[in-house]
Amino acid sequence: LLSPNLSTHERNFHFPGDVDWYRLEAVSNASYTFYLTTEASTSFEILDESASSVLFQGTSDMYTAFAWSPPYVGDFYIRMAPVDPEVYGAVTLYTFEALAIKEKLFLPIIQ
Repeated sequence: LLSPNLSTHERNFHFPGDVDWYRLEAVSNASYTFYLTTEASTSFEILDESASSVLFQGTSDMYTAFAWSPPYVGDFYIRMAPVDPEVYGAVTLYTFEALAIKEKLFLPIIQ
């Protein structure tokens, strides 16, 4: 489970074709910014609750920030993998974190 605003994940891809998965529980009135720092070119995808439809795609070659607003409240899956599936080990080290930004509604004060 990916915990926005709480944790940073430092991982790498351990064998050829390795893929890392994260689950995100999207909450109402929130948008997300994902920060990805990579040693190797890495693909980043957000998939729907069944992990069958890609809703967002990106690639990071060093440091990238992806902004995303979920189309609904619920579970989403994040899939990350090296762009070259034959690259693995220490050269694929990455750091990944998420920041949730809650939208606020400001109303004027009427006197």
